[in-house]
Formats: sequence, structure tokens, C-alpha cells
Amino acid sequence: MDDLQALQEWTRLYIEGLGRTHRAEGRKSARVTHDCETWLRTAGFVNVSSDVRDVPTYERQRTIGAANLSNLKDLIRSLAQYPIVNRGVRSFEEFGALVEAACSELENAAARPHTMFGMKT
Repeated sequence: MDDLQALQEWTRLYIEGLGRTHRAEGRKSARVTHDCETWLRTAGFVNVSSDVRDVPTYERQRTIGAANLSNLKDLIRSLAQYPIVNRGVRSFEEFGALVEAACSELENAAARPHTMFGMKT
């Protein structure tokens, strides 16, 4: 089974939770990482690249990795709690267990964030 199963489930539930609203401003696109390159080009950026990067996200890599790991753990806990729990996707207890598993997966070297870079002309 995939080493990043909890992070993938967190992402799936987060997107589901964001979609459970009748207010247009509460809905988010699941394609934002795919569309971002087009948006940057439309805004006048050049040399835009969409990539998966090795970013120091686990403690044994460097001191900055340890600080970043702590930030990422806090982010995945706080970012998804409202859309997942308050919109009835999962209970608070189920969400807590998922976040704990996802946080432990962040220490896995295979967890690589998606990034977007470009230069403004």
C-alpha cells in the first residue's frame, strides 16, 4: 500500500468538504495546482514552471526541515478542520486520527509538495 495513504485521504476529504457548501465563495477548485500555471502566464509571468520539488520537510534532513515540518503539521490540522468536521464529512475523532497519521507521513521523504515558479516581465 502507498506510504502516503493518510495524506492522500486528507486531500480527498478536504476537497470534498470544500465542495459541501451552497455559497459560491465557499467552494474551491480541485484543479488549482493544474490551473495555476495558466493563471501565472495570463498575469504576465514568463518562464513559468510547475514542478514537484524536494523541500526539506522532514527532521533528519536539516534544521530548516524540522521547522518546516512543524509548520506543515500545524497547517494540515488547522486548514481542514472546518470543512471536514463542520460540513459533516468526518467526525472530530475521525479527523483527529487522520491528521495524526498524515502528520507522521510528512516525515516520509516521499512526501514532496507541488510548487509553482515564474518571473514577472
